[in-house]
Amino acid sequence: MKKVLISTLVILLISNISYAAKTSKYENNNYEYNKTIQTTRDYLKSVENSKNYKQDSYADLLTLLNKAKMAEKNNDYYAAINYYDRILKIDPKNSDIYYGLRGMVYLENLNILDSAISDFTNAIKYNSNESEYYTMRGIARMRIGDKDGAYTDLTKAIEINKQNGTPKALPYCVRGLVNSMKGNEKAAIEDTTQSIKLQPKNPQAFHYRGLSKMALSLEQLSMQTMDSGIQDLNYAKEQCLQESDMVEYQSVLESYKRALTAKQVLERELNKNKGK
Repeated sequence: MKKVLISTLVILLISNISYAAKTSKYENNNYEYNKTIQTTRDYLKSVENSKNYKQDSYADLLTLLNKAKMAEKNNDYYAAINYYDRILKIDPKNSDIYYGLRGMVYLENLNILDSAISDFTNAIKYNSNESEYYTMRGIARMRIGDKDGAYTDLTKAIEINKQNGTPKALPYCVRGLVNSMKGNEKAAIEDTTQSIKLQPKNPQAFHYRGLSKMALSLEQLSMQTMDSGIQDLNYAKEQCLQESDMVEYQSVLESYKRALTAKQVLERELNKNKGK
């Protein structure tokens, strides 16, 4: 009977785990993106002072970059891609363009995941010591369903951050979701808890930890774990509202509704067991 219960309730939850993987915008993206913009500006400054580039090459790069950013501002993402293509013809080994500019447009704006993965892979090829490159490739791989590839990339990002003494919440948060998709709920809870320690008000981490706790509660027939998961979801909802993140709020709300249904079924099963 326990096996039937788990199978039934997991159906209620697993679809929302997949939905969260496809739809969530990760809070740290703006930080990583702005960081790369600054890196690119620094890069252009180095180009300006470099003997390897003529003055007109620098001017071309600057013009193309400005046009690309204007196209993004106007939501003309294919035009932005075209400008980044032209930048890469001038400088084909620029990891920042592959990662933070063209790669991020493919990932976050166009959802062309194969192209995003290709760009992040090229960024890693030219600079293998940047954890963000692995993090974003891990996110893209997760979204196409490559759970093992995503796990490997996110673990690599975590390792680089540890070596640099700069732990970051994002790779832990996303690896927690990947672990949940792989059915490893205890590891998922550990990862999302670590993410929360590093970024205490991130609604995604509470959302994913809540999902993992619910799945674990079904395995253990534990109402205490179920209630703890629902508490995480409640907090995630509150944070989404405070941040006016209605996309994530709708995702959390779906999880919350399913959790309440799962709790009712779990309560009935526990009551039956008490009567035996």
